[in-house]
Amino acid sequence: MKKILTLIWVITLLLTNKAMHKANALEWYEEQAPASAGAGVDISTNESTSALNTEGTIEPSSSSISLSPSFLDHDIIKIEVTAKGMETPVLGIAFHLKFDPTIISFLKYEPGNFLELGGDPFYIVQNKTSGSKDELGQIYFGSTLRRNDNFPVGEGTIASFYFQELDSSNTKYEFKFEAGSVSTLDVTRQDIDKIQFIDATFDKNEEIAKAQNKENPESTLASVINADQGFFERNFAWIATAVGMVLILLILYFYNKKA
Repeated sequence: MKKILTLIWVITLLLTNKAMHKANALEWYEEQAPASAGAGVDISTNESTSALNTEGTIEPSSSSISLSPSFLDHDIIKIEVTAKGMETPVLGIAFHLKFDPTIISFLKYEPGNFLELGGDPFYIVQNKTSGSKDELGQIYFGSTLRRNDNFPVGEGTIASFYFQELDSSNTKYEFKFEAGSVSTLDVTRQDIDKIQFIDATFDKNEEIAKAQNKENPESTLASVINADQGFFERNFAWIATAVGMVLILLILYFYNKKA
């Protein structure tokens, strides 16, 4: 009987050791996995505004102006322009926002909260509706604070732009920056270097699917099941040890009872 108990104990230890090794490998992979860009919106960097390191390769700046598209009810698309990681106090921001005027039309804009942190900024917004083909589909945007205002840093929304679909059969929309600049005031007005302007490609179907998943809890059942599987996988070592100990105690109990 002692040999049987010893054999059971050895098997339990082997299973525990193997399970702990597997769990540790999973934890190491999760911790070391590199961060990736979010799904749903494809972003690309305007490399002309990124810094170059000593090897001549592009070194991204932590300061950026980015586009965040979202699909509202019916046929309205909202584009939010956001500032992030601004370390130098910002006096003003200007850019051209490009879109395809054959599939969407510009409706309106709304001021954000970033420059408002410093005072009461001026806004100049013009939708280019005439001119050559290359000039159409552009919104000229400019906003600036006064010299005596407090210039903000950090992050916030610069402005939001609203568009309407002209053809609902289209599912992908591309928005790009052109001639982007961020300025500060150091004796005289001057542009801030190394600001990334990040474009966006918007997929309407993906956004609709995300919204439906939020409204329908049953659609998240798979993720709940996966989470449970992850729990058992990570804690299998301790579960195996507990089960092994219970089996040994049961065998000892019945063995002593018979004796």
